[in-house]
Amino acid sequence: MGRGQALQGERFVRRQNRLESPLLDLRLFRNRAFTGALLTLLLGMTALNGVEYLVPQHLQAVAGLPPLEAGLRLLPGAAGLIAGSQLTPFVARKLRPAYVLTGGLPISPAGYAVFALAEGVTVAALGLAVIMFGAAPISVLGTALAVGSAPAEKAGAAAATGQTAYDLGLALGIAVTGSVAVAVYRGGIPADAPAAAHESVGAAPALPDEGLREQAREAFTTALHSASALSAVFALVTAAMVLTPLRKVPRS
Repeated sequence: MGRGQALQGERFVRRQNRLESPLLDLRLFRNRAFTGALLTLLLGMTALNGVEYLVPQHLQAVAGLPPLEAGLRLLPGAAGLIAGSQLTPFVARKLRPAYVLTGGLPISPAGYAVFALAEGVTVAALGLAVIMFGAAPISVLGTALAVGSAPAEKAGAAAATGQTAYDLGLALGIAVTGSVAVAVYRGGIPADAPAAAHESVGAAPALPDEGLREQAREAFTTALHSASALSAVFALVTAAMVLTPLRKVPRS
């Protein structure tokens, strides 16, 4: 970041602190529960979203499934998210939100492990269901915790900031895990391979050499496994980081 950008950021912060109705109310971050809720949304979505975008490519370009069948293979993931979302409110009535979140987040790495080690697409689809089930409490409780920890008159600003953290986490998931996946994939492609093979695994089916096509598929599978491992680490880090700031938030 250049000095000019740093000065602009400093001016923005000072201006927001002076306004009665700021675009970003930085005073909300003094509340540990609010900050913990934002960290949950940011890191939790970062863990989930990168792999979520790689799975359809794997199903079509590596497993060779047509688009309709690949879409059907994603249905267990949707079912896992729905099941986790429906179960979360019932569990949240019995346990504090911190324990609901830190209990759900370690489930996701188990799904990533299943997904990374699976040989067939059916087992991989079940692994995706486990991942989504474990991530569901974040979607259900994250923004609610952010809004609930803010004063009533700041509820709108808290909700907007929570949604921003959610969206930023989605973008970071694609950027971070996607970058790792691309680097691993390109590292598995021979240097003298056609440029299209280095750009995307989507070009693999059209490559003239069967051996090169197989290398591209193996390279993308390795890339997906690497992204899954990174996402599992993000999920565990999220669980560790949110427990302290959220542990005093009462059950709802």
